[in-house]
Amino acid sequence: MLLRAGAEDTFIVEPGSRGQLVGLRMDGAPGDDRWRVDEDVWEPLRQAGLVPTQDAVDLFRVATAAYCADLLVPHRTAYDRWSRHIVLHVPVADRARWEAATPALCALLDYLSGDHWKLAFRESQVPPPPRPRPMRTTPTPIHAQCVSLLSGGLDSAIGGADLLAAGQRVAFVSHNAKSGGATFSSPAQQAVLDALGRHFPADLARPLRFRLNPPAPVAGETESVTTTRSRSIIFFALGLLVASALDVAHGGGPVPLVVPENGLISLNVPLTKARLGSWSTRTTHPHTLAMLREAMRELGLSTPLHTPYAAQTKGEMLGAWAARDRGIAADLAAASVSCAHPNQSRFLGSAQRQPHCGTCVPCIIRRASTQHAGVDDGRYSFDLPSALPTLKPRRSADVLAFLYALETRRRPARAVDINLSGPLHVETDAELQQLLRVYDAGMDEVARHLGVPIR
Repeated sequence: MLLRAGAEDTFIVEPGSRGQLVGLRMDGAPGDDRWRVDEDVWEPLRQAGLVPTQDAVDLFRVATAAYCADLLVPHRTAYDRWSRHIVLHVPVADRARWEAATPALCALLDYLSGDHWKLAFRESQVPPPPRPRPMRTTPTPIHAQCVSLLSGGLDSAIGGADLLAAGQRVAFVSHNAKSGGATFSSPAQQAVLDALGRHFPADLARPLRFRLNPPAPVAGETESVTTTRSRSIIFFALGLLVASALDVAHGGGPVPLVVPENGLISLNVPLTKARLGSWSTRTTHPHTLAMLREAMRELGLSTPLHTPYAAQTKGEMLGAWAARDRGIAADLAAASVSCAHPNQSRFLGSAQRQPHCGTCVPCIIRRASTQHAGVDDGRYSFDLPSALPTLKPRRSADVLAFLYALETRRRPARAVDINLSGPLHVETDAELQQLLRVYDAGMDEVARHLGVPIR
């Protein structure tokens, strides 16, 4: 995968005898427009008066190349028809620094997607492209104390509420995706922002919504691969673009990037033996974050990554707000969408069309949490557990996997039970006990939702 960036980039790579070259274009690079990345990233930054550092810009381009490759390179090209060998050719300003970070970056990409990645860098400082036309409006500079990722899901809504309730000025970063099986998430993100605006001072929140999608598949050369495994690398890269720009605006002081995700989802313990490996998403797993932090250290990116809910279940996160203000808790739940397959409701009858299917892993954990907090909104196409006997095999797969995990789990859990997805990177026994507790508590919430006795 060759990424060209900038009007002067005409770099050429000769593919190997058994390889296939895919050339992406972005930021005004010359060439066939069929391979141009669909993005709107630099304009929102300009409107906010933000100028990211070159290292953050380079990381964003590396992430773009990886994200597009994951969504375009068909698995059938792999020797085992699953784990692909992908080489990314990307321009960077400081080749030596990026080569030092290569082991951590390749390990991160391998871990996220289950493929085999290599990175080939060429030294070329390519700043963000110039604006094609003068601005019609004057930029409104951001003065934020932190950056928080906002997906439109319940965790990101609660994370935003906690920051705003503490009086923090927050830059909310969202990625609108409409490819690789991801839902075009703009409506849910806007609904969450609207809900936050109803309860907290408007001047504390500044949304930054970015669009980035790979080019459409080209017949005979690329395909549309249904996956969201690599989307996290883009989400992190966008957050770091904003955080690095705020560092500069604040005179170099580090502005943290907040990643609001509950501990059960972050651990992502496989529910069955068949779900080991890259079938499972690993967006905020401790190993993902450890490798990202290592790469950032090599690149000189000083942004702190904060994961404030790593030791809490989704139900505990929502329950804290329900105890504080049930109206806000209910509003956040109603505005957010956590479903992995919300678009599939269009194939159901009108009476069943709801924002959530109720049967995917995120929906099951979400409904367990809303029931735990006492703010269940009932917006699910299938009502578990009563609907289980009526589900088709594909629709029931995640439910049955949870039932199997609940019936076979050891409680209390031990370290060997929760490290199946990767190393936990804990330094003390107290940290390990926190992760064991959050796993047990999260699975207990699901057990109560599905009507499984807790043993």
